[in-house]
Amino acid sequence: TIRIDLFDTLGMVQTYQRLGQVATTLKHQDQALQYYQKAILLNTKLKDSTTLSPLLMGIGGIWLGQKKYPQALKNYRRALKLDQHFNNQVLI
Repeated sequence: TIRIDLFDTLGMVQTYQRLGQVATTLKHQDQALQYYQKAILLNTKLKDSTTLSPLLMGIGGIWLGQKKYPQALKNYRRALKLDQHFNNQVLI
């Protein structure tokens, strides 16, 4: 795609996040997890923790829907910790 050709890593993270959201809505949780994991992998290259929180929230939502509460809680707590650290008012 254009984002890959331009090495637009942030754009690719955002695209994978949106694909994860769509897959979740369509009840394709395994596919959604793959998209979120790709986004997180790319996000580590950015070294930008502020964009990580929504990805963790998405994964937490999938685990919650699957009644895997410890995994969901782990992701939600990590997202909240990041948001508190960066004073992001979305989750606080």
